[in-house]
Amino acid sequence: MSCLVCWEEKPDASLVALSTQCSHECCRECAVRWINKAERAACETSVPVCPFCQQSMNETQVLAVLGRPFRPIQPTAHDDEWLAEHTQSCPHCGVAIQKVEGSCDLMECLCGMRFCYACGNPQAQCPCSTTEATRHHYYWDNCFDRQASRMAPPVASKKAGHDDVDLQGHLEQRREEFARQNDVTTLWFGMCIVAGGLVVCLGSPEDGRDAAAVDVEVLFSGRIWLSILLAVILSSCLSCLSCQIR
Repeated sequence: MSCLVCWEEKPDASLVALSTQCSHECCRECAVRWINKAERAACETSVPVCPFCQQSMNETQVLAVLGRPFRPIQPTAHDDEWLAEHTQSCPHCGVAIQKVEGSCDLMECLCGMRFCYACGNPQAQCPCSTTEATRHHYYWDNCFDRQASRMAPPVASKKAGHDDVDLQGHLEQRREEFARQNDVTTLWFGMCIVAGGLVVCLGSPEDGRDAAAVDVEVLFSGRIWLSILLAVILSSCLSCLSCQIR
């Protein structure tokens, strides 16, 4: 089965129930991270809650996952100041989330809540429509949320030293170049085949004549050299045309 948090395939035996009051399960690694995060967030209850439905976990479940009781860390005044300055609380579960410098402002908590890091608005439905942050909302949604494809990003912008490349236009250009090169290659081979056929036809022995004599005559015949010259000229012209197209 798949873990509901990391979505990786896990053996059934490695999945743990997040609460006796719900049917949500996740792998042990994700359960440990979630409980540890609840401890660091100074959970007001004696036990953490399920990140999906907020149903309380019992002490036995926490002990089975961590191997010890649940111990929330009580922050100091300095901790509160640092958290207020450097983190944003999830609107759904209240866990403190810190944004990596240069990353998108659209956050997704472990509980599944998506919100704008700049203003805290749930689902990033915020009035930041003219800010740089919103352009990154659009970029993120176009990559991971197909329902938001109508929100096309504006012109390519530069963020944190990375250029947002117009990938669609680049792919279209590459397809056109590949098609032109294929057309030239096909035409070149076709002309070579025609020239070769012309050589064979001009050099065919006549009925009733000695083959060896005909071969000598054809070898020094002006017709065969004219055919070869024609093939070389056609090949040179097509090669020049191919270079110009590229």
